[in-house]
Amino acid sequence: MTVDHTRRAATLLVHHARRDVAGVNEVIRQVREDDNPAESTTALIFAVVQVFEGVVPMLFTETGIRLLSTVVLDLAGLDDQ
Repeated sequence: MTVDHTRRAATLLVHHARRDVAGVNEVIRQVREDDNPAESTTALIFAVVQVFEGVVPMLFTETGIRLLSTVVLDLAGLDDQ
């Protein structure tokens, strides 16, 4: 995995957070146009998981647990669309 994969993962997550479909599609387009798209896709997935590995420990604080509880309760009230 390279810095480029990590950059793409961060970019993908930012576009997702903003609900920017065009931005997400652009990251995917870049991966598909790489010399080895299968390897780049795997590297992107690993990089996304690595970003989450860095963030998840912060969620296990008192504040993080309260936030997760709120999100879970909000999601529980949603209907499938």
